[in-house]
Amino acid sequence: MKKKLDAGASPVLTDAAYSFKGLYRVGLGLVFLTVLMSLPLPFFWDSILLGSEVGQHFYREGLGAWILPAALDSGHPPFFGWYLALFWKLFGLSLPIAHLAMLPWLLLIWWSYFQLLKSLIPASALSGVMLPASLLLLLEPTFLAQAIHVAPDIPLLAFYLCGLLAVLRKKPVLFGVCLLGMGMISLRGCFGMLALWVTALYLHQLHYPSPEKSSPGERIRAWGLFKPGLFIPALISAGLVLSWHLYHASKSGYFLVNPNSSWSEAQSILGWQGMLRNAGLIVWRSLDFGRLVLWIPGLIWMAQMLLNARRGEHPEREERALLAIFLLPLLVYTLAYLPFANPIAHRYLLPVFVLALPWFAYRISVLHASRRSLYFIAMVAILGFGHRWIYPDKTAQGWDASLAHLPYFSLMSQAWSEIPDPGSVYTEFPLYKPMQSIRPGSQQQRESFNKASGDWLDHNYILYSNIINDIPDATYDEISKVWPLQREWTQGRVFIRLYRKPGVVPMELPERLEH
Repeated sequence: MKKKLDAGASPVLTDAAYSFKGLYRVGLGLVFLTVLMSLPLPFFWDSILLGSEVGQHFYREGLGAWILPAALDSGHPPFFGWYLALFWKLFGLSLPIAHLAMLPWLLLIWWSYFQLLKSLIPASALSGVMLPASLLLLLEPTFLAQAIHVAPDIPLLAFYLCGLLAVLRKKPVLFGVCLLGMGMISLRGCFGMLALWVTALYLHQLHYPSPEKSSPGERIRAWGLFKPGLFIPALISAGLVLSWHLYHASKSGYFLVNPNSSWSEAQSILGWQGMLRNAGLIVWRSLDFGRLVLWIPGLIWMAQMLLNARRGEHPEREERALLAIFLLPLLVYTLAYLPFANPIAHRYLLPVFVLALPWFAYRISVLHASRRSLYFIAMVAILGFGHRWIYPDKTAQGWDASLAHLPYFSLMSQAWSEIPDPGSVYTEFPLYKPMQSIRPGSQQQRESFNKASGDWLDHNYILYSNIINDIPDATYDEISKVWPLQREWTQGRVFIRLYRKPGVVPMELPERLEH
């Protein structure tokens, strides 16, 4: 039975509070269920290096072995691998323990997201925003794809959301801890630190605007540039992160990126044509995997708001805050990523994608009832379909940005079990990674496939999958059109294929049982 209403309490707001608690509890249950169902999933994509291999380095060498060997040192601070190693030291080296180590971060994301809704959405609109905002987070393709894996972008997102909440609730110590956490997870976390600090300055100015007639000092104070709760935590956390990189440089001999590593090319500076291409990639990533159902109407709504503002009809302060929390990070990330050759992955914009959802949900809630129902159905259908979208051959895809990659794991296991001589087979990332890298603690002892080096066509047997993004187009055409296909493993539109060079004796493979 519901408790009696407090004197003077609004029944609408009280019902909203009950709905809020109900959705929050359902979300907590889904977080536990997601982790439980993910326990068998191997490490995937960049988490193989940044999570499994770095974590196993700490597990073997000790938690104090912060300077990584050159083969593992991509320049990122190794906090995430250290965190996994701590769990493995406490509970044993295994794949399920690594997944369980993600549970605190997913819980923090869910809690922070809901608290941000309470802090940012007007109380009168909260009941209409909660359901679409919750559903949008659960359907967000890149968030869900990262949430089922042991991925460093999950704690990065958790720190960002929690840091933003710390700004809104004026908790400078927590703000500083979250900034430090982001900076110690990855180099991109440093861009996240800047994005969060810029957002914090704007939110401070939004609540404490400077008078029209004021001195420069008063305007600076109003913007919070030297506000102790914003400036001091940022200064301390930035200093600690910089200290780590200087310490790393003193031990390794290079600053940020090893110039002799395969990652150094990604840090090269592009010309204007390359920067235009990166700008196009950012637009593509924002619309990809069904997100166009949110961002295209969102751009129309923003255009309408700009037209209204020219007529003197400015949005309310709450809506300006909702826009700022994702548009300012989008601006910072765009400026940070444009000059560099490193391919821009979907997960690089994960804080933007997630923090845009409250505003989309708010805008959906104010639509006319008939339009709201139709849009809601279309939104669920298109975002759900986004997890099944697979691009044609020769188009690189962000496989860790939606659930489209899930069939790959069973196909990989089949290929491993049926190819008797993996040492004679050449392939590319991630298929050549050894069993211990993708399934830590596995007792299965097997030889790994080889990394295709130089010209792919020099090898006798090639294992190719559309999960692989690193094959030259001309090479792919030659292999797929000229080389005999010896065996194919396929599920849906995901496949793995074993090719042999023309004239080479076919590899002896076990017979398959016909179904």
